[in-house]
Amino acid sequence: MKPPTPFLLLLPPLTPVFPTLIDFAVNSLLTPLTSLSSLLPSSHPTLYTPSTDPSPSTRQQEIATNAAGFGYGPSKLGDTSYFPNGTLADRLVAEQWAEWQAENAAFALPVAGEMVVVGAKVRTEGDDLQDLDDFKTLYDGQWPLTVPDGVSPGLLGNYTADDTADATFAMARLSGNPFSLVRLPPDQEPPFRVEEETCRRITGEGFEALWKQGRMFVMEYAFFGEEKYVSHRFPERYLASTTSLFYISGDSNSNATSSNSNTTGERPGRGRSQFLPLAIKTGVGQNLVYTRLDGEYEWLLAKIAANSNDLFFGQIYHLIATHAVAEIVNLAAIRTVSGRHPVRAYLERIMYRAYAVRPVGEQILFNRGGFFDGIFSLSSRAVTTFATTFYHNSTSAHFRGNYLLPELAARGLINSTIGPELPQFPFLEDMAVIHAAIHDFAHALVDEYYTTDDDVRRDNELINWFNECNSPAKVLDFPPAEDLSKTVLVDVLTHMAYLAGPKHAALNMGTPFTTSGVLPLFPAALYRPMPQQKGEVHRANIHEWLPDTTQAVKQVRLLGLFNRPEELLRYQGTRMLDLWSGWEGEGSERGAMRTAAREFRRRLERLDKVIKGRTLSGERRRGRGFVFKTLAPGRFPYYLAI
Repeated sequence: MKPPTPFLLLLPPLTPVFPTLIDFAVNSLLTPLTSLSSLLPSSHPTLYTPSTDPSPSTRQQEIATNAAGFGYGPSKLGDTSYFPNGTLADRLVAEQWAEWQAENAAFALPVAGEMVVVGAKVRTEGDDLQDLDDFKTLYDGQWPLTVPDGVSPGLLGNYTADDTADATFAMARLSGNPFSLVRLPPDQEPPFRVEEETCRRITGEGFEALWKQGRMFVMEYAFFGEEKYVSHRFPERYLASTTSLFYISGDSNSNATSSNSNTTGERPGRGRSQFLPLAIKTGVGQNLVYTRLDGEYEWLLAKIAANSNDLFFGQIYHLIATHAVAEIVNLAAIRTVSGRHPVRAYLERIMYRAYAVRPVGEQILFNRGGFFDGIFSLSSRAVTTFATTFYHNSTSAHFRGNYLLPELAARGLINSTIGPELPQFPFLEDMAVIHAAIHDFAHALVDEYYTTDDDVRRDNELINWFNECNSPAKVLDFPPAEDLSKTVLVDVLTHMAYLAGPKHAALNMGTPFTTSGVLPLFPAALYRPMPQQKGEVHRANIHEWLPDTTQAVKQVRLLGLFNRPEELLRYQGTRMLDLWSGWEGEGSERGAMRTAAREFRRRLERLDKVIKGRTLSGERRRGRGFVFKTLAPGRFPYYLAI
């Protein structure tokens, strides 16, 4: 079934109509989908495991109907996981597409209006972005309906100022997208080396010492230089294929020159350990290596090039690491587990409108000449190449391999057996609280319905689900059915909610607008080739590598479309902290579940208050260049459907 044409309009400002459109969109989203009630757990007043269901024959018929109506269709956006097809599947996708349209229609109108206003202001007050400071006019006081909270404090300005700019660049790796950063083991050859004397001037220590002590980290985007990506570059846009080295400084760099002027690029003495950039190799042209000892705008351009690579990676990685994984696991559940089952109720909540996203991406975002092609240096054909490659040839889409703490440990970011722990890790600081709250609710759910591991193993629907994931669904690295236990089930449910909510939000949703795609530091493309020799980049010409007004406004507009204002989420009741509010299907005999839901909300409300209370001065005292607020549980939804 072909989805209806998207309703995206570019109209002048329509602020007065915004609340009306929100009402329309939200009402349409909250209307029960009675046509598919047989597969929606919310249509059942009570939830049962197979052994306690008073109507087993009805249950079995429901599963058989869903298995026949939901098949494994071709993937979308590259060769990744299957996408549902079949009579029931087509109806569900079409309905979810229509729901997405309703909300997007409400949201796209004010975004388009604000885009017109911002473009005019940049041209009149921002000198058409001829200076780095002009980029503030893209954001300051703008987008009040699209992103009311604005960009993360600290990302506008201080582009070359003392150590703040380097702290900003480093903390960006440990905030929304820490998924390409790896600690360099002492027995693994570095991707490139920095001369000992240069390294000492920057860090106070030699390169060999940092490496052998396990204090060096790599962010590797050299693969962007491969022909399968370069061949899909737009002629008027450019990208590097950077490799960035970072390091953890010692408690004090006694050998580094103590200075606040930063005129030499040498690192001032520090009384605390920090995570900082060391060098960036461009991977194109003459493959130049830049450090802070080079001209301040040359060093800035190198960081901008690395950020640009990171923006592309984060956006397409999120598709395969969250959408493609969670969707196929849920599809396997639809085919094998009754809507009466508490596990299905859990999954349906977090998978709200999930099957609208990849068709939307295929039709209007990654289509030829679509939104993605409008701003990025690589075309949508490179997107399908990237998605296919990373889905099959990396651990990006592995289920167990991406459990939060084990995955971070595997890359040496926590619990490392070599080198010191990271002195700062904003992503984990917030994510650990959310993840623990999810885990505890999932634990309460499993405890409520299963007393022992044997009880879980006697649940034939769970056994069938696990077998389905491992065989016809071809979920990568899913636990085998023979390992099923209460603990394993809790881990699976925890991971599903982590993928759909906080991990997705850290990479996508409003994060690109507020943090990982803020101009001028994070352009979707460069507009001049990287320099062939040093000494070519200055304050007067660095804007030539950055988007002009038209392209800049297009980037900000597109990234803004992925945000959902907290007011709208609160109205919908779809904030992360709302996840288990009004837990469906629970009667008075399920008081433990209501208690678990209240505790979940209490913990996330407390974290939300802490995150929203952070200030720029306070974060900089902690050694951070900007305020990371992405994971405030009141500011992002619990679902994948953006």
